[in-house]
Formats: sequence, C-alpha cells, structure tokens
Amino acid sequence: WIFLTDEQLALFSQETQDEVARLCEYRR
Repeated sequence: WIFLTDEQLALFSQETQDEVARLCEYRR
C-alpha cells in the first residue's frame, strides 16, 4: 500500500475520473 498526500490523491483522483470519462465515451 502506498500512502499518498492529499495533493497526490486529488491529482490521482482527477486523472482517474478523466480516464473513466474517456472509457464511457469510448463505450457509447
């Protein structure tokens, strides 16, 4: 398990959301 700072977690979360949105666009 890797501990992330709040800033890193926020950045990771944003990138993940972008990736999910991209996958949703691809599946449509």
